[in-house]
Amino acid sequence: MQHATTNMILRVILGIVFLVHGLDKFQTGLDQVSMWFSSLGLPGILAYIVAWVEVLGGIMLIVGFRLGF
Repeated sequence: MQHATTNMILRVILGIVFLVHGLDKFQTGLDQVSMWFSSLGLPGILAYIVAWVEVLGGIMLIVGFRLGF
């Protein structure tokens, strides 16, 4: 029981972190984030993909989508 509770707490906290960082990318402006990615030598389009993955992945972690146990 304690193991399942700990896993849930960690999953929800990680989901919140992902969600907040993804939302921050949208609030900052994806164009600015894209330019920052480009300055690092990464393709700018990757900023759009990363933002959506962080938001949707965070929501899925919080909700517990497709848990194996």
